[in-house]
Amino acid sequence: MKKLKAIAYCRVSTVTQEEGRSLEFQIKKCQDYCEFNNYELIEVIQDVESGGNDERKGFQELNSKIKARLFDVLVVFESSRISRITLTMLNFVLELQKSNIHFVSISQPELNTTTPTGMLFFQIQSSLSEYERKQISVRVKSNKWARAREGIWQGGKLPLGYKKDPQNNDVILIDEEDAIIVKSIFDHYLRTQSIAKTSKYFNKPMESVRWILTNPFYKGLFRYGKKENNINTGIVKINKDYQYFEGNHSPIISEEIFDKVQSILSLRKKNISVSFKLLFTGLVTCSCGGKYFSAKNGHKYNYRCSDCGKAISYRKMEGNIIREILKLSELEELNQVNLKLENYNLQIDSISQLIEKDKKAREKVMQLFKNDLISIEELKKEVDSIDNAVSAKEKEIESIKKFIDNQKTSCEKINNLKLLKEAIEYMEDEDREDIHDLFKLMIKEIVLLNKDEINVKNENINLQIFLK
Repeated sequence: MKKLKAIAYCRVSTVTQEEGRSLEFQIKKCQDYCEFNNYELIEVIQDVESGGNDERKGFQELNSKIKARLFDVLVVFESSRISRITLTMLNFVLELQKSNIHFVSISQPELNTTTPTGMLFFQIQSSLSEYERKQISVRVKSNKWARAREGIWQGGKLPLGYKKDPQNNDVILIDEEDAIIVKSIFDHYLRTQSIAKTSKYFNKPMESVRWILTNPFYKGLFRYGKKENNINTGIVKINKDYQYFEGNHSPIISEEIFDKVQSILSLRKKNISVSFKLLFTGLVTCSCGGKYFSAKNGHKYNYRCSDCGKAISYRKMEGNIIREILKLSELEELNQVNLKLENYNLQIDSISQLIEKDKKAREKVMQLFKNDLISIEELKKEVDSIDNAVSAKEKEIESIKKFIDNQKTSCEKINNLKLLKEAIEYMEDEDREDIHDLFKLMIKEIVLLNKDEINVKNENINLQIFLK
């Protein structure tokens, strides 16, 4: 007698491996059942997905094999493994009947879909499964909200710079090595006010950098309720209204720095991106404490404070600052071999730390390959990416060292102060980026002493310049 061909379908939830219903347990039960009943088990189809999601990969594959009539018997450990949605279950059974495929639920022998009584039992069981699913969802949501209120992380992938305590999954620790990268990203953005430049420097996608810069988790908070999964449709909804809870984890970024970054991002988002570079953007501090950044109003360029919103035309701001710069006696040092190397050495040390971090990451990737956890293609991709990042940072260090050496060897021969005056006097629009970078090397901060004195009629601005 010809053996009946059987397919076993096994599923566990994405949230937990249910007690006594693990994949291994289900597979073993299905194999034993087929062997006992002399079925030829041709395939075991698995899913690690919620029973409320009808788009499961394995479930879709099973449906296609049913329509193609590739087997005779479907074996499951229990009917809820197919779906916890009543309508889905009933349609599924009707499809089995159309294809003349028997349905066997090992733990529910009464569910014989070939008889009217068995079909009635099946409908009742399907309804109970859906009710159970909704009750579980309500309990899970309630428990998650209570945990969130207590500052407990809700699970999922932790942001860069954090790791779970091996002894307690509810405790989140700072990963000191990755935290260096996070701090460096915030610092680099504050210096450049450019996500594009920060992204290029750290070899990360712009959206990843933006996500890091805007994630309140880094200042000790976390969002709750932004995403909501519809229990009936499985569709994920993004809510506009959600809550912030204070987490039990330690912040990596201070609230002051985080909020300063948000102010810059907000201001730059409102303004049109332009190629015309303002010379002192990010260097000028308002008397209110905010920073002045570039803005555009129609065809006019100006500086705008990130806090109080005060705007000053770029011609007025830059004219006053340049006039005061050229008066500074400290500029005579430009013609002396008397460089202050501390700032440059600190910058080199910071970049060197990031290089060491990259090298450790390279070792970890190599170890993954040795343990057969990644393919040779994945290894090559990761190693190339890391090597390129290291190369870029090493070139930056060389550039800084060359700058220092050039200044030491040439400043006695060249009148640098005269060159600076000439560069400003004959400056073209395309030169503004380079001169802006030059001023960033020279100037620590420019402070406006009283913004109330700045008005349309008064062209003079009371300010103080602090050199590095």
